[in-house]
Amino acid sequence: MRRCSRGFTLLELLVVMALIGVLLALVVPLLSASPAQQARQHGHELLMLLHELRERAVTEGREYGLHFDEQGYRSMMLQGNGWQPMQAYPLPDALRFHLVLEGQPLHLSERTHAPQLLVLSSDELSAFTLHYETAQGRLLSVASDGVNDAAINES
Repeated sequence: MRRCSRGFTLLELLVVMALIGVLLALVVPLLSASPAQQARQHGHELLMLLHELRERAVTEGREYGLHFDEQGYRSMMLQGNGWQPMQAYPLPDALRFHLVLEGQPLHLSERTHAPQLLVLSSDELSAFTLHYETAQGRLLSVASDGVNDAAINES
């Protein structure tokens, strides 16, 4: 006698639910990056932007800059009427900046519309150290002596 199948068995449903649980357990940690991972990713993005701005500054003969504040930073371009903002790069909520420019720490809460970090057409940039921090301490730093490319130093 032939039985007509009307649905899934309890065992089949449990196997599928177990597989979904295993997949979620593997994916969820990848989606929620730790502050250290966020700082590393953000630092690499900053390095790529600095490299791009240095190339553009030299090839176009223009001056560029980066303006840092408590929410992140933005790229800027010098035009005839002053510094013009280009693109904003927000800082993840768990992170904050501490900028040291040519040996002097800067207060990022000061309202200014000029960039703190200059990228010049002479292939130089301001000597700086930018620290990525949390309330628990420093995670990593991005630094340049002004002549060589910036690099990441992990704490």
